[in-house]
Amino acid sequence: ELNHNGLQKVKTTSTGIEVTGSVVADALTVDTMNFNASSITGTSDLTLDVAGDITFDADGGDFKFKDGGTEFGRIFQSGNNMYIKSTVSDGNIIFQGNDGGVSTSVLTFDMSAAGAATFNSTVTADALTLDSTDNTITFGDANTSIRGASATGGVLQTKGYNGFSFTQTKAGDKTRFNIADGGDVSFYEDTGTTAKLFWDASAES
Repeated sequence: ELNHNGLQKVKTTSTGIEVTGSVVADALTVDTMNFNASSITGTSDLTLDVAGDITFDADGGDFKFKDGGTEFGRIFQSGNNMYIKSTVSDGNIIFQGNDGGVSTSVLTFDMSAAGAATFNSTVTADALTLDSTDNTITFGDANTSIRGASATGGVLQTKGYNGFSFTQTKAGDKTRFNIADGGDVSFYEDTGTTAKLFWDASAES
């Protein structure tokens, strides 16, 4: 036993040693650490650096992330599913990456709009299913094209507020028909430059 001012501070047991009070050390090497307390507190950054993997095992199933004691997110299990949750009201979930040295937000889930997703760039998918009674695809004011990956297909194109056209890419980007913003419809000949059949919407009013 080791005592200080008549009080026992260190004693040996059949399984090791028991320390009463705090331990101050420049380094501590142990095989296994068991904590009876519920927290580890540090005055600066904390680094976990191991030669192998780091495993987090929470029997409660929740990993909570806090800043200054306030929770802002968590990862948890429910059933066989893993959930990633922003716990701040209307707090967005944002995925970022490094694009050539520039920090870039690549995907944002707007939690104030039921998780509406905004991608910073293109989206590649095998199929797109719109699963609702009333579905809407909204484009910006600039020119927008819907085209197949193959050069042998066609292109559906909106031209801002200036109408809608179908262009055949197999034929060398030749326009086949066009609907102007006023409702006029034009069908083009084989070169895609001259409208041979024209319907004047204003004449039908």
